[in-house]
Amino acid sequence: MTSDEDGVLQLAARLARCAGWDEATGLPNLRQFLAELDRELARAVRRREPLAVLVGDGGLGFPVAQLATVVRSATRREDVVARLGERRVGVVAGACDAADAQDVAIRLRESFRTSGACVGVRTVAASEARIDDAVRLLGEAVAALDRAVASGRGGVEWSSGDLDPRHSPN
Repeated sequence: MTSDEDGVLQLAARLARCAGWDEATGLPNLRQFLAELDRELARAVRRREPLAVLVGDGGLGFPVAQLATVVRSATRREDVVARLGERRVGVVAGACDAADAQDVAIRLRESFRTSGACVGVRTVAASEARIDDAVRLLGEAVAALDRAVASGRGGVEWSSGDLDPRHSPN
């Protein structure tokens, strides 16, 4: 192989990696996150297991370089994590019911260690009718996050279809 061919192969490998990964944090990007969410959603439906989609925002002044460390410390090893925006991260937690999602959301918000940190949550119950629209689920989690940010208090907001486990009758 010539050095030119080797250079082309290295460039192609780098471009392929950039298509799915955020270079600043080493986390998957939105494109990769949606592909993973789609796979996890199909798995949850097939196995009749709950699933949670969380979107966190570190708030003003949160250093982007710490996103990977923070989100990994707040989630389980098997959870899918990604950088979705400047200070925003996404998490797909399989086999995660509303109570478990609440725990993950609180750990994620607290791990940011900034007063404006917020998390939006959308859960899919094991008994919920087939849901196969990953983009819609992510959009609902983002809408919940936007409500949390708009409140100005920081905290955890649930998608309108979800029951916040802190207010559950059980």
